[in-house]
Amino acid sequence: MGDDLAYTTVLTILRTLESKGYIQHRSEGRAHRYYAVIERDVARQSALNALSKKLFKGSTELLLTHLVSDRKLSNAQLARIKELLEQRTKKERT
Repeated sequence: MGDDLAYTTVLTILRTLESKGYIQHRSEGRAHRYYAVIERDVARQSALNALSKKLFKGSTELLLTHLVSDRKLSNAQLARIKELLEQRTKKERT
């Protein structure tokens, strides 16, 4: 992060994450060591769902459209996205 955060701000964020079950802590002397208790993919999915609901009215289509149209994607990246969409379409048909 480019911005310096106050100790109390970081502590508030950590306590919030802990109360939601994303992290836990171990006491090490007077300090606490925080660690993740959920898998990265689970955290990513949860964050993406929250982002979609908050900024895109829950619309995956709006989120994807925004990501694809506002970024300079290489031909390889576009091909990969197209491939994933085609795989998903085939899966839906079966």
